[in-house]
Amino acid sequence: MISSVQVGTGRVLAMTQNKDYSQDPAVQATGANYTGINYNTDYAYGGSSGFQPGSSYKVFTLAEWLKEGHQLSERVDSRRKSNWGTFQDSCLGPQNYDSQRWNPRNDQNEPGGNYTALESTVRSINTGFIGMAKRLDLCGIRKTAESFLVHRADGKPLSQTAATVIGTNEVAPLTMAVAFAGIANKGVTCSPIAIDRIVGPDGTELPVPKSECAASVDPLVDAGMTYGMRRVMTKGTAQQSNAATKPWVPMIGKTGTTDGAKNTWMSGASSKVATVVAVVSLSGSVNQRRLNFPSGPVATARHRMWPAVMSVANAKYGGDDLVEAGGPGSASPSPRPVAPAR
Repeated sequence: MISSVQVGTGRVLAMTQNKDYSQDPAVQATGANYTGINYNTDYAYGGSSGFQPGSSYKVFTLAEWLKEGHQLSERVDSRRKSNWGTFQDSCLGPQNYDSQRWNPRNDQNEPGGNYTALESTVRSINTGFIGMAKRLDLCGIRKTAESFLVHRADGKPLSQTAATVIGTNEVAPLTMAVAFAGIANKGVTCSPIAIDRIVGPDGTELPVPKSECAASVDPLVDAGMTYGMRRVMTKGTAQQSNAATKPWVPMIGKTGTTDGAKNTWMSGASSKVATVVAVVSLSGSVNQRRLNFPSGPVATARHRMWPAVMSVANAKYGGDDLVEAGGPGSASPSPRPVAPAR
């Protein structure tokens, strides 16, 4: 699935999936390629219950980290352990995981270490973000995600366990596109609008729904998020998507991979367009790293699809400077623009 949203307006620019649409049961019975479900949207709008976004969801812990006064250069114990102890939760009360012997892993079974918040962001270290969450409020992380209009696709409240920090809530690709558009919009998130015009039978123009925009985080917090997510694109897990996007403009991004590489995501944005690609398993739990498309490995398909869409978006809409702040060694970060390549 692919969803693209215009930054600053919430206008849905593109939405696609590799299924042929039909609500006719007789047609659906002719092949698995037919469906009446829109997997890009919530259950209420298309019948989908959403998918775990994996590490794409870490951006909301990053936001809460910066909101609570922590620095990107601050180091966190990121070693794997089965005694993570108690996490603070101002809504539900302290949450302890020792009895469960909870021992989350990193990709490729990396043991973890003593990483800065920036290193954990660039390299997408699960235990780094869980260590960050240990110093935060789980309820605060949930509320920050909600401030970017993140919600479960099935309509249930967002879960706020320590595991949700690394992306276990099932959400729709459109929801993540809206959130990343908010990050690219200096922390102001706009609700999605899929209707441009409504014309009555007599040709009269009728009122259309309006997007509602509100501040999700302070612009300086957003600038710190941008600093980290720009480096995910240039030095981290999203380098493939960044390098393959032409024409290039300043972009932020974050990848996501769920347990066993069942689902893989690429989420990102320029100052004009946010795009989210989700390659998901509708049934079963096959590891995408063991499968191949004619175009290449399934696990890296996100890095072929996302640049294809964003290359068109950049050519059509362009892209302005992005404001960054809070790099390593910056005790009191000052926003600075990152100019497009010339």
